Amino acid sequence: MSARHITAVVLLSGTTTAATLDALRTALAGQSRRPDRTVVVAPSVLDEEVRARVEEQRASGEIDEVLEISGTVSRAGAMREALELLTPHPSAVPSSTPERRGRGRGRRVRAVDAEAVERERTQQAEDLAQ
Repeated sequence: MSARHITAVVLLSGTTTAATLDALRTALAGQSRRPDRTVVVAPSVLDEEVRARVEEQRASGEIDEVLEISGTVSRAGAMREALELLTPHPSAVPSSTPERRGRGRGRRVRAVDAEAVERERTQQAEDLAQ
């Protein structure tokens, strides 16, 4: 058996019902290999009953983390936000800072085309949504 860690990411929508949440919970529990970590991505407009159940499951340890996204975005936008929340973003340290000067190693900060990055993320989110 592989030593890989399995993370289940559950993306909820504003129309998720308590019954749907229970079905998702049953499906995760019935897998041959249960996830090591379960992350729920929930919109800010989630039904109060569903939100309460998610919080109960988080408190009991069934859910490890709840990430909240905007409730007014499209499916592609929701996927983009979820990917952004789940992707670690190392902080960049400019090479001209006093602690980096003179060492001659490490990474340099590079200019980033924010619009190109946004287009790429949108395309990735749309591909995943399909």
